[in-house]
Amino acid sequence: MAFRKMFHIWSIVTVITLVPVLYHVTNLYDFIYLQNQFGATRKYLYHNSTLDTDQTELTNGTYGRVVRGKSHVIFNPLPKTGSRTLSTIAHQIAVNHGARVEDTMALSNETIHHKIELLLKDEGPTFIYTHTPYYTLPITGIERPKPVYVSIVRDPIERLVSLYYFKVFGDSTKPGRFRAEMEGKNFTKDTFDECFRRRGECVDGTVRSKTVQQFCGRYTSSSSQRFPPAKACLRRSKWNLRNRYLVVGVMEDYDGFLAVLERLLPDMFEGAVDYYSKLKRDGSFKKTETKNKTGPANWVRRRLREMLEVEYEMYNFIRKEFETLKHDLGL
Repeated sequence: MAFRKMFHIWSIVTVITLVPVLYHVTNLYDFIYLQNQFGATRKYLYHNSTLDTDQTELTNGTYGRVVRGKSHVIFNPLPKTGSRTLSTIAHQIAVNHGARVEDTMALSNETIHHKIELLLKDEGPTFIYTHTPYYTLPITGIERPKPVYVSIVRDPIERLVSLYYFKVFGDSTKPGRFRAEMEGKNFTKDTFDECFRRRGECVDGTVRSKTVQQFCGRYTSSSSQRFPPAKACLRRSKWNLRNRYLVVGVMEDYDGFLAVLERLLPDMFEGAVDYYSKLKRDGSFKKTETKNKTGPANWVRRRLREMLEVEYEMYNFIRKEFETLKHDLGL
């Protein structure tokens, strides 16, 4: 009887002891994976891997800080988030403020990174428009201010549908750019709903984590390097947002995004809101609107919302941070 009682007490103590250990071992997987993938150990990786979704803020963050003087701005949104609109505005407003505007749209991944690193060696202010995911820039030994990262996101379902129809039909500026590719996949006769019904996912097979991967990024310029597991990538994305980005806006509030850019980067974007209003009055953006976009049906939205759960967690996190920033700026 005494033995049974002692064994029972020992079992309870063992369970209580092992639970927190197993928790940290599980989270240690994130650390080991990231260390193996990215090489050099960084102290904050293990600390960050144990954070929950509301505990991603560390010190010395960049989010929401005013930057004055000559700056290198890297704008790295996903396609179909209104990114060409900001590029158009930058070519007018940023150039008027003395900035150089460049993009990397026609280059391979490795060439993109090489061009970015060359541009960052220039002394003058530069606005660099690219779709490449965030990555840690190499240390050059040259004493220059760190580049400023900015970006913008869009409701994941709306972005996915818009991207599909853009690849099928294009817009007034690029009507047949993806025609051969889409015909090869037999997509050109399908609506998005038909494509989804027959294939489950459209455009490509990685749509479930595009936004998260964009901000999680890689630690080298190699495109062959895999992204971390989904949960580790999500945590890393939130950390990067607060500690590596100046602001990430939402396409659904483009006026607010430009107003924030005027406040945080006044030497490059002062006057952007007024110029955007002028472009809207002139109807200039009709040229870049995706053609023949319809749907999706409610049943498709419900299915996609389930599939894109991680995407929406990141999107809603970005929206919340953005709204808080606007409030703090009095916008």
